[in-house]
Amino acid sequence: LGADRGRRVKAADARTRGAHPLRQRALRHQFELDLAGVPQLFEDDRSRRARIGADDLADAAVFLMREYDSAEIINVGVGQDLSILELATIIQEITGYKGSVRFDPSKPDGTPRKLLDVSALTALGWKAKIPLREGIEKTYHWYLEHLAKAAC
Repeated sequence: LGADRGRRVKAADARTRGAHPLRQRALRHQFELDLAGVPQLFEDDRSRRARIGADDLADAAVFLMREYDSAEIINVGVGQDLSILELATIIQEITGYKGSVRFDPSKPDGTPRKLLDVSALTALGWKAKIPLREGIEKTYHWYLEHLAKAAC
């Protein structure tokens, strides 16, 4: 595995050349995790986070620019959260990953729950249109399609 690993590391470094240094670091870190074979999750299985897709976030921003005329801060979100483990399980189901995941206890836990109160946004009539699972499925399929194109 040593020589093969070295070639794979050089290939990964070549793919990130020219990218922003923080992006290079993130991609290199992901590559190292891929080589390790077991995805590592930060936080723990009790941490809960709200998620919103990029399309819904953009839609909410446009909606607010048209409909909201106040200096008060307004939260944008879906009003639901899920645990890091629940999110990982959804990703496993979508990608067909059958292996295990583990939590990295060396990483600090953040705030136990991050869920915005989106009642003001909801009262204005906005609601997310793309369910989390559907958004992840679309993103994953887009990734596979573009990965195949890049390989050609």
